[in-house]
Amino acid sequence: MEHTNIDNYLDSHYINRSNWLRAAVLGANDGIISVSSLAIGVTAASSSREAIILATVAGLVAGALSMAAGEYVSVSSQTDIETADIEREKIELDEMPELEKTALSFCKGKILDVGAGAGCHSIYLCKKFETLSIDISQGAVNLMNQKGLNAQRKTIFEIENEKFDTI
Repeated sequence: MEHTNIDNYLDSHYINRSNWLRAAVLGANDGIISVSSLAIGVTAASSSREAIILATVAGLVAGALSMAAGEYVSVSSQTDIETADIEREKIELDEMPELEKTALSFCKGKILDVGAGAGCHSIYLCKKFETLSIDISQGAVNLMNQKGLNAQRKTIFEIENEKFDTI
């Protein structure tokens, strides 16, 4: 199995494909409620069948277009932010001070990255080594897991029955 790195960490995740499903479910729910409410309102105000059908179809089309445009902008913005974050991390890896790179070059075997933060060192290390990243911040752990890193929320004192060559 190929090692996970910053260039391929999302390849095996479904998150890239889930946005359309979320949009469809939320859009269908909103559309059913909105169009039903509109049809009931027009039915109460008019006895003309044509007016009810016209208002319902117009509401359906307008609602669908509005929700589609809004969801597209929302998903595009989220994707732009995630892409910018990945690019920022690539720059951080490229611009990592030589002293840090030198220190990391002494790592060997199974690695424990303590206080891993956003996972910059773990991304660098996981290219060559089995790496466990730990941090006490759930937000940091969530971010690292989204990057495809093996991250856990715990302290070094909670590591049991595991041996590491480099900490």
